[in-house]
Amino acid sequence: MDGNRRHESPPRPRRIAIVGVGPRGTSLFERLLANADPCAPGLPLEIHLIDPFPPGGGRIWRSDQSPLLWMNTRPDECTVFLDASVRCAGPVRPGPSLAEWARDLAEDRLDPTPGYTPGAAARAEAARVDPAWFATRALQGEYLSWALWTLVARADPRITVHVHPWRAASLSDLEDGGQRLVLENDDRVDADVVLLAQGICDNRPTGRYADLADHAERRGFVYAPPSPVTEGRVERLDGVDGLRPGEPVLLRGLGLAFVDYLVLLTQGRGGAFHREASGELRYTPSGREPLIHAGSRRGVPYLSKLGYRVPEDPEEHPARFTRAAVDALGEGTLDFTEHLRPLIRRELEDAAYRHLALNHPGRLSVDARTFLDHLAAFPVDDDGGGERKELIEEALLDPRDRVDLDRIEHPLAGLWFPTLDGVQGWMSDHLDALVRRRGDGAFSADLALYRAVVRSSRLIADLAQQERLEPGGGEAGRPVTEFLALCRFITSGPPLRRAEEMLALARAGVLRFLGAGVRVEATDEGFLARSATTGATVLAGALVEAHIEGPDVRRTTDPLLEHLVGREEVRRDGGRVAARADSAALLRPDGAAHPARFGAGAVVGHSLGNGAFAAPGRDAPALRQNDAIARNVLRALIDDSA
Repeated sequence: MDGNRRHESPPRPRRIAIVGVGPRGTSLFERLLANADPCAPGLPLEIHLIDPFPPGGGRIWRSDQSPLLWMNTRPDECTVFLDASVRCAGPVRPGPSLAEWARDLAEDRLDPTPGYTPGAAARAEAARVDPAWFATRALQGEYLSWALWTLVARADPRITVHVHPWRAASLSDLEDGGQRLVLENDDRVDADVVLLAQGICDNRPTGRYADLADHAERRGFVYAPPSPVTEGRVERLDGVDGLRPGEPVLLRGLGLAFVDYLVLLTQGRGGAFHREASGELRYTPSGREPLIHAGSRRGVPYLSKLGYRVPEDPEEHPARFTRAAVDALGEGTLDFTEHLRPLIRRELEDAAYRHLALNHPGRLSVDARTFLDHLAAFPVDDDGGGERKELIEEALLDPRDRVDLDRIEHPLAGLWFPTLDGVQGWMSDHLDALVRRRGDGAFSADLALYRAVVRSSRLIADLAQQERLEPGGGEAGRPVTEFLALCRFITSGPPLRRAEEMLALARAGVLRFLGAGVRVEATDEGFLARSATTGATVLAGALVEAHIEGPDVRRTTDPLLEHLVGREEVRRDGGRVAARADSAALLRPDGAAHPARFGAGAVVGHSLGNGAFAAPGRDAPALRQNDAIARNVLRALIDDSA
């Protein structure tokens, strides 16, 4: 026997630290475990999970939050595990979707997992889950926690996992090339590679937000800057005696944060909804609600999710905005306005009309196949001098079937009301029509439009990842930013039930709408709101920014990011930390890639899928990217050990 081999010491464990263990960090952790054998065979690993909140759900998806806060993704469209549809180099280790996990929990088929014990509320809710239903955030937190601890329990014996329930406060290079993280409790975590995976971070108010906060503090008003919504945040507003029953409060923003505030300020204060015999949803106030005035730039809430399911048809596959169509545009950077927007607009319109013709031919005045053939004959850059518009108008028996993207994007454009009652009447009609339409399968062309938007946004994400398209910031990136905002408006809305609730709250006089183009002025009497839709104004002593800012690492309250930016150790990509598109390695200010720091998630440039959960069977871009990042991290360890 070779004496030298007999006395060889085992290789030193290589250490990976993941900062941020919400959904993104959990998925990256899963990919590191899955790729350990093919990328780092035989190498002992230590993985350190760093997050002040319970790992798996992180801050946003904690399992201890109010059951009034719901997801806006159906449980069968949500997973942290890969399946055969995901095109990646790493091994696929399937796992359950949220819906499948809930079914197993309800039927007591989950194996015991050290570190995770489901609560009674989770078991009760799991028994009610069905594909058309929306889970609470708390149940999603339970699923993510189960996934995280199951991964820990099933990890290869050569992989050890350490959980640190603290924020990371600083990161520095060691002389040997290693990395040292100092946590807020002064613990040190030394690692060979650090992977940043923070989710949405709060920003310090600056500019107009800081001015409004300062004005509120000096005058005794209430002001809440943009931030993810929690019941604790609303309780803090109540703690300064600001959101008093019956008194006006301004909510600026009509997206998902607005929905959360609305729920916590109404049902959360004891109000109740009930369904009348006619089917109409009604709201009975508790008397503790403030008088809510809400508005935004667009002036209407996000489109709600659809209340029906229709199987996807093979002919719904993209026809205009395809990879082949993009490749035909040539190499190099693509101009969104010139090259892509015409393709996308035609893709969205044709997807809806194709579905209408194939699934509801009785809604056309002409033969469905003839209509589609004529529609396809028009080139993307040529509407036939109005002939295409005439073809559509003559073919549609119901004008409500016409796809008007401009009207969808700006429904209040050109409208003017002398009083707020006029705005309220229009909004009530708008919500009533929306609720009826979104629950009516006769308008399932809306679902085809939805699917086309999702497909198009995925291709846009891929192009950005490949640096064919650089959204960036400022005027150059505005067309892409506006398109992505339209995507969120169409696809990221709340469950249909929430739209019904808004209508009921409006009819009960608890919710009042301000219109589009809302502006707020700080005055000695309070916050004065006006909009481009009406000449009327509203004065309130409380202003809540009911929206979430994009990341801005120059203003972040995250101590680690603040440290890295303050010491000029990272390059910025707009408001994010810059990273290489191909490897996710963080960039130094000089543009060089750091060999031991990687990143993905909301605060890192070139990250895919932020703000949306991966859907099973859809080749989720974020899961593909997570697999590639994990493999790059493991290769960095191998290079270091060579």
